[in-house]
This record gives sequence, structure tokens and C-alpha cells, in this order.
Amino acid sequence: MKKYLNKDILLGFEKYKYSSIDTSPISKYVMHPFWDRVVEYVPKWVAPNILTLGGFLFALCSFLLFVYYDDDYNAMSYASTVKIPPFVWILSSIFIFLSHTLDGIDGKQARRTNTSSPIGELLDHGIDSLVMIFIVSNFYTIFGRDPTYSISPFFFLVFTMIISTSFCLSHVEKYITGVLYLPWTYDLSMVFTTVMYLIIAIFGNEFLHNYVLKESIIICYSTAVTLYNIYSSYINKTIISKSLIDSIRPIIPIITHYTVVILWVLYSPNNIIEKKPRLVYLVTGIILSNITIHIIVSGMSKTIAPIFNELTIFLSCVAAFCTLFKVNFASEIIISYATLYIIIYYHFKYVVGIHTYVLKASERPILKVLFNNDGDLLFTSAKDKFPTLWRSYNGEKLGTFNGHNGAVGDLSVDYTSTRLLTAAMDYNARLFDVETGKLLNTILAKYRVDQCDFSYTAQNFILLIKDKIEIYDTRVCGNSIQTHDFGQIIDKVMYGNLDSLVVGFSGGDVKEINVSSGKTINSCSTNQHNGKISVLKKSYDQEFYISGSASKSALLIDANSFQPLTEFNTELPVTTACISPTSHHVIICCGEEAIKVTTSGKSTEQFGATIYDSIYNQPIASIREHIGAINSVEYSPDGLGFATGGEDGIVFYHKFDSDYLRIAEEN
Repeated sequence: MKKYLNKDILLGFEKYKYSSIDTSPISKYVMHPFWDRVVEYVPKWVAPNILTLGGFLFALCSFLLFVYYDDDYNAMSYASTVKIPPFVWILSSIFIFLSHTLDGIDGKQARRTNTSSPIGELLDHGIDSLVMIFIVSNFYTIFGRDPTYSISPFFFLVFTMIISTSFCLSHVEKYITGVLYLPWTYDLSMVFTTVMYLIIAIFGNEFLHNYVLKESIIICYSTAVTLYNIYSSYINKTIISKSLIDSIRPIIPIITHYTVVILWVLYSPNNIIEKKPRLVYLVTGIILSNITIHIIVSGMSKTIAPIFNELTIFLSCVAAFCTLFKVNFASEIIISYATLYIIIYYHFKYVVGIHTYVLKASERPILKVLFNNDGDLLFTSAKDKFPTLWRSYNGEKLGTFNGHNGAVGDLSVDYTSTRLLTAAMDYNARLFDVETGKLLNTILAKYRVDQCDFSYTAQNFILLIKDKIEIYDTRVCGNSIQTHDFGQIIDKVMYGNLDSLVVGFSGGDVKEINVSSGKTINSCSTNQHNGKISVLKKSYDQEFYISGSASKSALLIDANSFQPLTEFNTELPVTTACISPTSHHVIICCGEEAIKVTTSGKSTEQFGATIYDSIYNQPIASIREHIGAINSVEYSPDGLGFATGGEDGIVFYHKFDSDYLRIAEEN
């Protein structure tokens, strides 16, 4: 599992606060007032990231239209006999308008619904860098490759670099100053493109042949403003970077990338820029987008920007191969398209990897992570009073469940994903509607509520309150309908198969209890598994149970026979564990309480998640991302990943790579 965001970046995200200044007259006096009105018509249940992705798809549709009708940029030249139909310009104008509008209201929707996050901002600006590629590469279509009134594909490549640099430099500026001065060029280019497409659909493109130079002058002005803002930051001593070297680091990969591209097209054995200009523009733009996202990540987390870009290095190797071996035209075209597809794949893999890797950074330790049965929702609770709901596949924060006045230590969601049960230290358990966040019922207790769990049918639920198991009817939620007191310290409890409870007693015993009579049905224990029970969970199919103990052991139990199958011995006390729904793997996390870490001097590197093969009792992989112990771990129901929450206040959603999934399938 490739790590896209390291610990320093995550800690930087935790402290990050968005700061921007928009001085563009078009934005201030035209677009923002318009967007403020439009966003009011968007339902609050619509996630901001959905608007961001929608804007990207509209821009992509506009780009693909011109790829189909004018892939080689000849359709609008005087010599061409086949022109682009007017409806294409009209449709593309509508697409760009919708793309710009959705991009303008996504941030407003996030603030309106209180779901702003560093990851959402990263997605927004990352997609903006891709949309810029589509807009700029389509820009050449307006003029075509007419030898008299237009410019050559090579000089348009230089022009695209100028425009793209303006956008990229705004994020370099933020990396240095900490403030994003939104570039005038982005809104200007979007509005210009929307209007020009409509005009061309009606009047044609002849009157625009000399507009490129004017646009370039505007771009140069924007770049000058960026340089002035950086200079002012130095003078006012508001600069974030510690040294001049750190300040120029993000510029180095941009210059390197442009140098590689220029050398590629100049020394191409078959003049690739003339034969396939759109391909060259795409390769150039996507790699620049990748560089920009790395700069954005560094700026948001206040970490050092990377000097080298992997995709630029890859492109330089491809260009060197084609030049040195003087490949023929057909071979170079095939190699170039293969290069484009590989770059697209790895760029989107990086972008998706970022947005599925981190769901939350909090100042309080995470106590619980929990998937719903479908795996599309993830519930989390920390040492605060606000359980939180997320979309698991993109990390979008959907909202919080309000009402508690103390830390929420446990969560349970019913099988229909309609109700959430919470157990808290404020002597309360609460029942919420998942869709609306509405509080449905409150159960008042005399002591703190340590645990909660829905029955399989969700008609009943249990609460663990001061070593007593109280059973409630969800339809009444008044007084408990039954209470079990075993006269022993109970560490963990959950519903088991059919009419039973599974109870973990302090000392290591795990027992199956009849829910009605309270009598013991089965008991399971071993010599090593004899400490405080720190975790007790069932598999998604309820065929297995796993318990973890402070005695540095975990026990996998057959749910039907209630006999131990595998005992895992660990170097540190087990804090949490879970069972894979698709293979015979388990995840076991170890650690110690914060006070014990301080006194024992244990390295935080020991506090990770280890994946074990439960048949051979062998570790097969480990993850060391958290700074401190992991308090909760949960496999996703599809078995393609897992979530962890730790003492460092961070929730990770780890996606398994293809190598692990292949091994899991073979086993």
C-alpha cells in the first residue's frame, strides 16, 4: 500500500486554515454575487465534492467534443473544408459555463453545510489544474493552424506554458506566503471561453485571429502580480518558508518539466509536435497538474516541496529513448500515446490515493471507526462530543450527530443504516436518524455508558453500564426490558449468533451467554489470553469472533463451536483487532496507553496495524502510519481496505493494492 501523505503532511493538515484573497473585478462584482444566489438552490444534502466532480465532468465533455471534431487543430483554418458545426460551439459553451459555476459554488456549499476540509480544498484546486488543461488545449481550436493568421503548434505549446505557469505560480505563492491570491486568469479564461464559443457559433472565428497576443499580455500581468505579492511577503516578514532555498524549491520541478518538454519536441525524430500537438499539450498539462498538486499539498501542510517529479523523470526517459534510437513515425506515435495513458493512470492514482487515504485529522484521540453494512458510510467518534459521518469512498464529511456532552466511546449502526446508537461518558446513550442526524431518543443512565450494540434484527440493543448489561427495545427506549449482572468486571460485550451475547470478562474469559436467561452457553479461554479484554468483535458473516487482551495476545474463535482457532502472540498489549470479510486474514493493532508510553519510552513505530494469516499464524504485512496507539480498526465490508483511528487524532482509510488482493484471493 503506497503512502501518499506522510505524517508531517497529516499533522500540517490538522493545523491548516484556508486563507485566500480574490482581487479580480470579474470575480468580485460578477461571478461571486451570481454564485451566492445559485448555491441557495442547491440542497444541503449535496456534498461539495460532488459539485467539484460535476464541474470537472462538464469541462471534460467540452474537451472530448473538440477531440472528436478537431483532434489535429485544422478544422478552423481557412484551408479546411470541414468546419466544426455550430451546435458543438454552443454545447461546449454551456458545458464550460456549468463547469465554472459548479467550481464556483462548491466552496460556498462546503461553508454553507459546515463540511469544509483540507481534503475538499485539495480536490477542488487539483481539479482546477486539470480543467485548465482542457480549456487551454481547446483554445487553439479557435484559431486553428492557419499559417497566416495563427501560430505554429510549437509556439502554442509555449503559450500554454505561459498560461499554465500563471495558475501554478499562484500556488507557489501560497506555498511561500501562506495566502492564496486567486489568479485573475482562471475566471477570465473561463468567462472568455464561454462567450467566445457562443460568438464563434454565430459569426465564425475570423475576427479573433490576433487575440492570442493580447491574452498573453494579460497572463504576463498576472505573473507580475504574483511576483509582487511574494516580494511584499518578504518585506512584511509574513513569509512562511524558512529560507530562500525552500522558497524556490517548488519552481524547480516546473522549470525542469518545461525543459524536458521543449527538448522532447525539438529533438523528436518525427516532429511529434506537428503530427500530434494535442497529445503533447495533454502530456505537458497533466504532468504540470501533478506538480501543482504536490505544491498544493506542501503549501497546505507547510512541509518542504519536492524538487523532482516522477512523471517528469518518466517522460524524460521516454523522450531520450525515442531520440537516441531514432524510432520511426508509427513507433513514436504508439510510444507517445502509451506514455500519455501511463501518465494519466499514475496521476489519477495519486489523486485518488490522497483522497481515500485520510478521512480526518482531529485534536482529540479517535475512539471508534465503524462502517455501515454497505461500506459506503464511515462513522467515527473521538474524545469529544460529536460523532461524525463520512463518505468512505471519498472522505467527504457529511455531518455530525449532536447532543452529547462528553466523549463518545462506542457506536453501533443497524443493518439498514438508518439508525445510529451512541454510548458516551456523559451518562447517556442516544439514538440518531442517520440520514437527517435527528435525535430520536435518549437513554439516561446513572453511570457512564461504556458500550452499545444493536441486535441482528435491530429490534433490541444492549448497553454496558458499570459491569451490567442492560437490554432495551428500540421501539420503546424507556427503561431496560432486562438486565444481566454477573458479579464480575465486564470489559466488552456484543450480540452473538441467534439468541446470545458474547461477553469478555476481565481476566481473559470470553463467554457466550443466553440473552434471556443470562446463563452461560459456552466459554473460551487460554493460558496466554488472561488479561483485560481490550477488543471483542465479530466477522461480518458472524462466523468468527476475535478478542484482544492486555496480556499481549489475540484469540480467533469459531462462532458455532465457540472453540479457539488461532491464538496470536504480540510484543505489546492488543488495543484493537478485526476480521477480514473476504479472506482468512485478521488485523491486530498493539500499543499502550499514553501515560505508559511516556514512562516506558516505547517507540511510536511499534504502534501499528499488522495483518496476519489466521491459518498459518504468520504476519504478512504491517502499516506504521499513526503516531501513537491505534484505538480502533475496521475492515470495509468489501474487504478492499480498512480504516484505523488512533491516539494521534487521525483516521486513515487504507486501500489495499493489487499485490495484496491477489495474495488474499490465492489464499
